[in-house]
Amino acid sequence: MQQYFFGIDFGTSTTAISHTKDTPSSAPQLIEIENNKIVETVLRVSPDAKQVEMIGSEAWVNAYDAPERTFFEFKEKIGSGEKYPIDGQSLTADGIGKLFLSRLREKIEQTIFNKKTLSEIARADKVTTVIGFPAEWKEVQKKATLQMASGAGFPNVFGCDEPLGAIYFHYYQGELDLDKEQYVLVYDFGGGATNTAIVAIKPGVDPRVHSVAVAPNLGGKHYDERISGDVAGGICMQTGNASLLQEDIVRIRRHCRQIKERLSLNIENRMDSAQETIQPLKCNNSDHLMTLSKDNFEKMHSDLLSDFAEPIWHVLGKASIQAKEISMVIVTGGSGKFYFVPEKLKKIFPDATFLRSINPQECIAKGLSLYAKIRACGREGVKPKIKSETNQLIQKVAKQKKSSIGKKRLNQNVQTTADGKGQSKPGINPVAHEAAKQKKSGVGNNILKSLKWMILTALFLLFVFVVLGIFWK
Repeated sequence: MQQYFFGIDFGTSTTAISHTKDTPSSAPQLIEIENNKIVETVLRVSPDAKQVEMIGSEAWVNAYDAPERTFFEFKEKIGSGEKYPIDGQSLTADGIGKLFLSRLREKIEQTIFNKKTLSEIARADKVTTVIGFPAEWKEVQKKATLQMASGAGFPNVFGCDEPLGAIYFHYYQGELDLDKEQYVLVYDFGGGATNTAIVAIKPGVDPRVHSVAVAPNLGGKHYDERISGDVAGGICMQTGNASLLQEDIVRIRRHCRQIKERLSLNIENRMDSAQETIQPLKCNNSDHLMTLSKDNFEKMHSDLLSDFAEPIWHVLGKASIQAKEISMVIVTGGSGKFYFVPEKLKKIFPDATFLRSINPQECIAKGLSLYAKIRACGREGVKPKIKSETNQLIQKVAKQKKSSIGKKRLNQNVQTTADGKGQSKPGINPVAHEAAKQKKSGVGNNILKSLKWMILTALFLLFVFVVLGIFWK
């Protein structure tokens, strides 16, 4: 009997679903849904609110056609009972989420199981689903999430705190040792909020969430709202309108998220600005070119950037743990790709190992499917990679540095060390310094050898001339 394990990372901005099988060598894979491994958590329903018209990027791009029936960023309302009115009817966030996940399940059945339903597959094989939720969520929210996934047609649904998904993903990657006692901080920079968690790891014991903290005002959407508010205000001034139609607001919001993401990518590629063209708006029926520079972005969000570390200090305080006790920092969430994230975290945790997947959004989804597999097969059922690409790269660089000692870059023998006041000052790199001494000593020895041979050669020539002189006489 084959066993299938699904992991659902249901996010505020995007959703990812992974799957794996029960063989130890089976790697977790993200499931492509309409050519996208990461799906926008956006849904458009029919006028009667009973059918799904479109999801993902298609619904997001076409949101301006029916903004009153297009839903996004509804995750934070799960379990609240809050209703969204639609032409005399209403939907709760739970109901919207159920419709959204139902459509994803249908796409999975078409892609992987040749249109067989997961319920049919589960009759012959075992299917387990794990859906993640923020560790700090209340039980009513977690219960509503489980019911939402079950109601959407996913079999045998279990829940898991999202930080644990990150732990199991990096364990599988061969980057995290579950048999080493340590504290790991998971910084989940999501679309709706920033969630921080400290996970305690001890040999022979399952990892557990030690403490959590949330900053509800520090999600990716808060950056989007600032940018879109600024753009909308400028357009209102240009057109003379006091406000914009909902259709235009939704379109501006989508493009503002895109320019934010493009700017971060451009900065990493040594460009300090980005541009985005908003398609014709109903208020003026013309395109609008947006330009966002790094300086303007940082001025616009100076308070959010200043508060970046607040949830970190909060979770450390709740756990009564100092920053130096954190051995590893893991970054997850779509906003974890921001250009400023690594620098800010490394300033707080200079001695900790920093882990961020090339695609932070895959981290939790894959980890949740691995968690499902470990529940069924034990840890021995998951075969971690012997060496991750990251570790291989680190070892390769270390070998290159070792082989080059005393051969090159001896002029770079100054490193930065911290003085008692926490400021930086020049210091001597002992390895490079020793290499320089060895090279200097080697040069001196070579000079002495050359002088020795020169003297011996001169004496030999003098001897030859003397002998020849005697012979000729």
